Amino acid sequence: MGLFKKLNGKLKRAVVAAAGMMQLCSFSAYAANDSSMNDNKQEVQTYSLEAAVENATKEKVLDAKNFGVGKNEKADKKGSFLEWLDEPRKGGLAWWEYAVNIPAAYVSTVLLHESGHYVLAKAFGARDVRMYGPGRKAGSIAMVSYKQPFFRKFSTLQRVSVHAGGVLATTAGSLALEEMLRQEVVPEKLKAITATASLMMMIDRWRYVLLTVPKVLAGYKSTSNDIMNITKHLSSSKRTQGLIYGLLAAETMVEIYLRWDEVEWLYATAIGEKAKPPKRWQFTFDYDGDTAYIGFGGSF
Repeated sequence: MGLFKKLNGKLKRAVVAAAGMMQLCSFSAYAANDSSMNDNKQEVQTYSLEAAVENATKEKVLDAKNFGVGKNEKADKKGSFLEWLDEPRKGGLAWWEYAVNIPAAYVSTVLLHESGHYVLAKAFGARDVRMYGPGRKAGSIAMVSYKQPFFRKFSTLQRVSVHAGGVLATTAGSLALEEMLRQEVVPEKLKAITATASLMMMIDRWRYVLLTVPKVLAGYKSTSNDIMNITKHLSSSKRTQGLIYGLLAAETMVEIYLRWDEVEWLYATAIGEKAKPPKRWQFTFDYDGDTAYIGFGGSF
């Protein structure tokens, strides 16, 4: 019995010591695990911070590189300011082509207009017929002056014809240039300026009518021009003159409507676009023995 008690006491102390050792090991393992987790967290946080800094640095470098590449590409594309100016604008023309074509077409229109007055005045026997350049009259590029023949005066028809000679010449010039474009006889590089001149000559008569008629009908006094002189020679009656102005305005509006396809085609060609000319007006007549059919379509 005494031996059993001694053994039992030693066993208990061994069990308690073993339990204490197990708790101590468990606590050490927990502490080590906790320390390892903290270290891992710290490492993860440190890595995350380093990665963020590295990524931000890479992004900045990349943005700087892209910015530099964009500038280089832009610079390569332009090359220089003059090359950039030479780049085609809308329709395929460079800026300097517009700067050349528009003034050249306008001057050509004015010279052809005044040449019409000059030729008809000469044809009717006028004396001292002269054409002046810029500076003869304020705001004019060119103008024609003449004197009546010695032993006779111009008839009404001759006076009207001389005043109308300008728009007759530009109308004929516009149709001639347009026909050249239709027949493809104009070199490719000259199509734009040819179309610009044709369009300006086409609207030469229209602008006279559309700018003059509203002023006259509104009672606005302005310097006489070809349309006003023609109307005065045709009639001295204000009522008749008003009727003539009204007819001219109506005819012009109808003509613009019918020829609008031509205007669009010439404009497209003038800015360098590839455009097909509109179909010409075609008048058809058919009679089947009972009914007559008349039709038309296209443009002039």
